[in-house]
Amino acid sequence: MIRKFKKKVRDYFSHEQKIKEEILVNHYLNKCLSSDDSLIEHKKNNNVIVSLTTYSHRIEEVYLAIESIGHQTVKPNAIVLWLDEDEFSLDSLPETLKKQMRRGLDVRFTNNTGSYKKLFPSIRHFPDQHIITIDDDILYSYDMIERLLRAHDKYPDSLIGCRAHEIIRDNKTGLAKPYREWLNEVDADTKLDTFITTGGGTLFPAGERRNIFNDPENALKFCPNADDIWINYIARLNNLNIVKLEMNTSYRNKFTFLTQKSGEGLKHQNVGDGKNDIYLDNLKAEYGMAL
Repeated sequence: MIRKFKKKVRDYFSHEQKIKEEILVNHYLNKCLSSDDSLIEHKKNNNVIVSLTTYSHRIEEVYLAIESIGHQTVKPNAIVLWLDEDEFSLDSLPETLKKQMRRGLDVRFTNNTGSYKKLFPSIRHFPDQHIITIDDDILYSYDMIERLLRAHDKYPDSLIGCRAHEIIRDNKTGLAKPYREWLNEVDADTKLDTFITTGGGTLFPAGERRNIFNDPENALKFCPNADDIWINYIARLNNLNIVKLEMNTSYRNKFTFLTQKSGEGLKHQNVGDGKNDIYLDNLKAEYGMAL
């Protein structure tokens, strides 16, 4: 009886999420096709860019995440979409992205470092700008940038993320338990055990200190498909504070995940197959620090 009730509750909320997703997708599609409004805002004191990447399976839908950034209460100085130079060219882009380029989207090409493409080249090319990293399959809350910048004023030297997990530790050893046992999408900041997911909307403050992350050789060697593992580990290794953005509701109430297509199984590979734990072991062996 209880199991049936729980299933009904899950089905109800799943149905609500699907309706919400449908409404937002139609809204942003109409905006993309019909609006001439700029997606960005050049101001003297505007020193924030939004950086993302995508690949062939999602190139047709990435405009939705971009459109949600272009309708923020605070618009960024630039929205930079990094694409694999061997996979795409300007001519091969879908019309949705070409329309957005006329409204300020900056499409650039770089070597393929997987999900790291949303961070490594932006660190190099925009040293004086705050960088907010996002994913290609989330519709972002209308006030995300504004809230991240306010949090940055409060925690100026911190890595600040909208979405975070909580690292669960063994009571006896104090070491992190396997990744699959961590608490997903916690609502509150868990201080030392906060593990941000960088695509959920994460602010990397301007300045030289974030160069600690820009090490493609070792990132791809030890965590080839797990930029979140690399970033959280390297931040802790260098005593960089990690903060989860305070929100008055859950992440999924404010942000909308787009329905995944088949063949987009990186999360399953990293979590279900235990790859994240292997990556953490790799880092510990190299740098000598357990998470």
